[in-house]
Formats: sequence, C-alpha cells, structure tokens
Amino acid sequence: MLISIQKQMKESFGKLIEVYTKRSEKYIGIITWVSPDNTMSELKMADGQIKLLTDVNIKHIKVV
Repeated sequence: MLISIQKQMKESFGKLIEVYTKRSEKYIGIITWVSPDNTMSELKMADGQIKLLTDVNIKHIKVV
C-alpha cells in the first residue's frame, strides 16, 4: 500500500489533488515538492498554507 501511495505522490507532482488522511482529514492543493525516496511531499493549499504529508499518514490521493 505504501508503495502505491509513494507512486501516486510522485506522479501527482505539480497537479491539483485531494488528499485524504487516516485521521479523516481532507486537504486540497498542489504538490510542490517530493522527497527523493518518495515518502514525503509538500502540499501548497489555496490559502497559502503548506502541509507536509508523509506516506504513512495518507489514506487516498485523488487528482482533481
């Protein structure tokens, strides 16, 4: 499961996405950075906030 999330993060770089976390949180934004090992990414939201996401906390990624 983690490998598929890591692959989705890498493929979604620069795209508008919805991220659902294991804590039932939902974030919408653009991935602006992905770590070299694809385990972390940075999501920039419309209000300017930057959220650091890790593969172990993501439940689902959906490209908008």
